[in-house]
Amino acid sequence: MEAFRFVQLSDLHLHPDEHYSYQGYEPYESLLRILEDLQELDPQPDFLLLTGDVACDKQKEVYYKLDGLLKNLDLPYYWIGGNHDDPDLMNELIPMLTVQVEKAFFWKGIRFILLDSVAKNRQDDHGELSDKDLHFLEYEIRKAGENPVVIALHHHPIEMGHRWIDDLMLRRATSFFEIIDKYTQVKAVIFGHIHFEFETLRKDVSILSAPSTAYQFKMGPEFALDEQNTAGYRVFDFEADGSFKTFVRRVSESL
Repeated sequence: MEAFRFVQLSDLHLHPDEHYSYQGYEPYESLLRILEDLQELDPQPDFLLLTGDVACDKQKEVYYKLDGLLKNLDLPYYWIGGNHDDPDLMNELIPMLTVQVEKAFFWKGIRFILLDSVAKNRQDDHGELSDKDLHFLEYEIRKAGENPVVIALHHHPIEMGHRWIDDLMLRRATSFFEIIDKYTQVKAVIFGHIHFEFETLRKDVSILSAPSTAYQFKMGPEFALDEQNTAGYRVFDFEADGSFKTFVRRVSESL
């Protein structure tokens, strides 16, 4: 194994109109600041991993627009869909874009597994894994052998403690963790969806989210935006022994 860095971007909520705003937040402009900040990282990441809600409402134009922006970074990028995306459309567009096609891959000795947790009717906002998804997960973990494994999905697999967001979490999370608990090589589960940074340890597995690159949610009994926290992204630094450190970078309204 070799040391490397990758960056998680999540919940971009881009609109075909670059000037679109949501409650005063402009997702496109915010992403531009994120990408500018990202280019200041030293060392630079090996690749980017986007954990869903690329679009704000399944618009095809968004995926082309994003691809144009990321081409300029000259970094490989991977994505998974969120409940505001159309994962089937995203897969159809892959041949026309520079996004990487693999949903499971090795990177310098680490096995990455990307799961489609969007509800199978492509309408509901909660997360869902089919039997096929769970079989894919276990197959790919086994394929990793003794190599460390990182699992990525959009929806949060553990409760945040507030009904409005936990109603939208991953269903069948118990089945998900029953598989993970059998394999000590699983080191991290990363996700988006909740629009704030979160980190905990469950049975020696790190469970982590990234903040949104657009706007943040405030945890409480009712839905609200968090005006105290700015857009951001998460950085992962893996060492040659398979261990890792991670941190979140926040980006101000102006750089």
